[in-house]
Amino acid sequence: NGLRVMNPQTDPDTAFEVSYLDPRTGFYLEVHKSLFEPGSGAVGDFNACFEDCFSRAVWQTVEGVSVRTLAPQDHLLYLILHAFKHFIHSGFGIRQICDIILMAEANGPAIDWAELLRRCESLHAAVFAASVFKIGTEHLGFDLKTPFKDLPEEAKRAVLSGLPEPFEVVFRRGGKETFRVEVRYEGVIPWLEKRYQESDSEG
Repeated sequence: NGLRVMNPQTDPDTAFEVSYLDPRTGFYLEVHKSLFEPGSGAVGDFNACFEDCFSRAVWQTVEGVSVRTLAPQDHLLYLILHAFKHFIHSGFGIRQICDIILMAEANGPAIDWAELLRRCESLHAAVFAASVFKIGTEHLGFDLKTPFKDLPEEAKRAVLSGLPEPFEVVFRRGGKETFRVEVRYEGVIPWLEKRYQESDSEG
């Protein structure tokens, strides 16, 4: 199929994460053997939340192709925990907030929010999840009751093309400010273009 392992020292049979690249097209594929790296002290236990996910998997049609994927409840939890993992290790981007908010907007009625909260609390991720939804609704203009297609054109442009100026996000816990950070949102389209260029140069 033209794909080759990007790092020749990686053993595809034993490595948790394997990256492939098609040098002809620049197509990049990153394969993870599980949703979170087993044995990781910080996030290894997250996999237990998805032990039965295959029994709950659903079929969705993407560009005319049927794809088996996580059920909405599992998918939203995974997006939150995946962003939480990056937050713990190195930080996460506004794009991941958009993914979470858009997933919640599209599948709100199908989500058992009490169960989602219970799962997040059990993994010490509840405050993080609440902060993500707060950033999405207060700073990025999302309305969890409004589908993306019904958002104002200005909000759609912001999601797709980014914001021209950085903005400040303040984190609070127990009513007290814990820290604040200035963030810049580049937009989905510029991020995809950058990722494509990076994969092309690696080939």
